[in-house]
Order: sequence, then structure tokens, then C-alpha cells
Amino acid sequence: VTPRDFWAPDINYFNGKYYLYYAASQFGVNNSVIGLVTNVTLDPSSPDYQWVDEGIVMRSQPGDSFNAIDPDVIFDQMEIPWLAFGSFWSGILMRQLDATTGKLSAIDTTLYPLVDRHWPPNAVEGPSIVHHGGYYYMFASFDYCCRGVNSEYRVVVGRATDIKGPYVDKTGLPLLNGGGTELLRGYNEFAGPGHGDVYVDGTTEWYVHHYYAVDNNGLPKLSVRKIIWNDGWPTLGDPLSGSREVGHGGAYFKFFEKTSGQLIATPPDGSQAPLCGYEGADIQLLGDTNSHC
Repeated sequence: VTPRDFWAPDINYFNGKYYLYYAASQFGVNNSVIGLVTNVTLDPSSPDYQWVDEGIVMRSQPGDSFNAIDPDVIFDQMEIPWLAFGSFWSGILMRQLDATTGKLSAIDTTLYPLVDRHWPPNAVEGPSIVHHGGYYYMFASFDYCCRGVNSEYRVVVGRATDIKGPYVDKTGLPLLNGGGTELLRGYNEFAGPGHGDVYVDGTTEWYVHHYYAVDNNGLPKLSVRKIIWNDGWPTLGDPLSGSREVGHGGAYFKFFEKTSGQLIATPPDGSQAPLCGYEGADIQLLGDTNSHC
């Protein structure tokens, strides 16, 4: 079977190369693979730019207890690489990688369970692990994607002192027993936000995820949110791309005169001209030239 789509790319740089992991599957079936391609540069104009197919890293087939999709590679504090993966079936799992080849380790062949909701169909996928302040944090998506505006995707998190777990949520409930502190669910025009990846930019972490745009017929879109830390736990900020609804940053609005209902224009040189503003932005008011005040 050649799948129609390839998805969930995860790229890392080590051993002088970029390692790009990806997933391919028959949708809704665990006939799946995690593949790997490498490149020495990401500059398409370089004469050295060439993606090399390194083949399959892991495969699952009907009858297996796991689903080999949604790869996420992280190096622990000892610089050992690990591959977290999984979707539905037995949940989120992890294998150690060989730091030289980028393939599965022959030294540690243990399949470590990380997240399990324990009831069919075990709707969890899209893991992303980041180390912060002495803990490893597991970000994952619960419930269903891929249903447009009816998608139920939501983002949860748990943490552990060991990359292999056990991960627990803010209440202490293990993620291997259905736990997970909710960070984000659908609101306003954002339906089914989830399947994200943590990107570390210096000392700042960002959560990059997709959602389905309610005000655009469920079109899949991308969103970037800052991760904010408080007492050892993350929260997600408002989307950098803004929102067209009030209350969550970047919300566009218009002003109307209360009695007449007529639209009030901003000055022609105003930062929101014409007739448009957004939450948190500066606004300018014109003086009333007919007033003696």
C-alpha cells in the first residue's frame, strides 16, 4: 500500500545532518510507518542540498498493539536520543534511538509506555516532549481531529523527572491512567486545536499546532502560541496570528455610536484605519469640533 498522504514531520540536527522523521499510514488503520530522510543542509540553493531516503525507522501492522505514526525525537540530559510516537491503539510509546544512524537502538529495545487513556479507542496522539526546569513535559492531543469544525481535539500535558516516565498531571494522576492537565481546547473560531510541537527558541518555548477555522468552513490552519511557565507548569498564550473573536487577543472590532448605531471611523492615518482595531491595540479619538468643551 502506498498511502495518499505523509504527515507529522519532525526535524532535528545532529551528527552534522538534519534528520527528518515523518509518518505514513492508511487512515484509521495501524498499517503505518515512521520513515527517515536526511540532508546536510536546508538551503535549496546549496550544491550539497539533497534529501537521502534512509528508509523505515519503525513499522506497525494490523494485529500489533501500537500505531507507528506521529514521531517526536528528543535528546535527554545525557544526550541520548528517544523516539516518542503513537496514536490510539495502546497510546503513546517510546523507543531509544541510535545517535549515529537515527534508527532504533539495538542496545535498549524496550518499548516504554508513556500515555494510555485505558478505554477504546484510546484517543491520544501527537506527542511532543520538552525538558524544562528539571522536568520532562509531555504535550499530547486527546480526542478526535480531522472532522473539520466538529473536531474535538484538545491539548493536555504531564511531567516526569525521567524521560521514560512516569508522567503525571497537575493533580498527580498518571498519564498512563488517563491523566492529563488540559492546556487548550476549541474556542471562538478555533475548532479542534492540537497535534502540536514544542519549539525552543533560545530561552523561549513556543507551541505550534493546527486547528480548523470555524469562520472559514473548517479550513485547516496553523497557530503559534507562547508557552508561559508558572510554578513548574505551562500554560499557552494567545495565538500570534490573532483572533477574530473578542477575549483572546488580536480580536478585530468596530466602534458604533450608541444612539444612532452609526459606525465610527478611525482617523485616516490611524494605526487601525479604516474602521478596524484589535484587542490591546492603541486607538485614537477625534475631537468633537462642534463642542465648546
